[in-house]
Amino acid sequence: ENTAFLKEQISFFKPKIAVVKNEYIARNLKKDLNKQNNIKILWGTSGLINIATLEVADIIVVAITGIASLIPTFEAVKRGKNIALASKEAMVVAGELLVKEAKLRNAKIIPIDSEHSAILQCLKNEQKVCVEKIILTASGGALYDLTETALKNVSIEEALNHPTWKMGKKVTIDSATLMNKGLEVIEAINIVNCY
Repeated sequence: ENTAFLKEQISFFKPKIAVVKNEYIARNLKKDLNKQNNIKILWGTSGLINIATLEVADIIVVAITGIASLIPTFEAVKRGKNIALASKEAMVVAGELLVKEAKLRNAKIIPIDSEHSAILQCLKNEQKVCVEKIILTASGGALYDLTETALKNVSIEEALNHPTWKMGKKVTIDSATLMNKGLEVIEAINIVNCY
């Protein structure tokens, strides 16, 4: 929805296609770009599927947060595209299905976020049967030093006060409550099952 920044990126990188959230944003963006940018603006799930399944693309970077990443990711895998995965939601919600389809289509799902990329790099030369345990670390965020008693009285403002990162409210709360770490465990299991 940050169309000002998107316009800067389009001017700098000059892509042939861009995808935005909805038709209203697409129309306004196209109008703002004038005729000097010969770019196709797509929108919504159909736009994401279109760009994720382009014949010319051999690898698809999936960096869409939330469940919106699932359908375009699955469609790309169904067409044998390799996936560079920067968001966890598709693997958390439908990892087993994605892994099965990727194996069937000889597509690779390559995590590019920090923890899961490191796991994959460690596993690259190991036989899967050798892996007994994977340890995911957690910073603990804003609530790291608190006792169990103190945790019962934490305000929303305290939980949102992450000492290192600015990630948006939902991700910050998920980090503070370790919900995000639980999702990363599910993602790790599915990533390991890919290889």
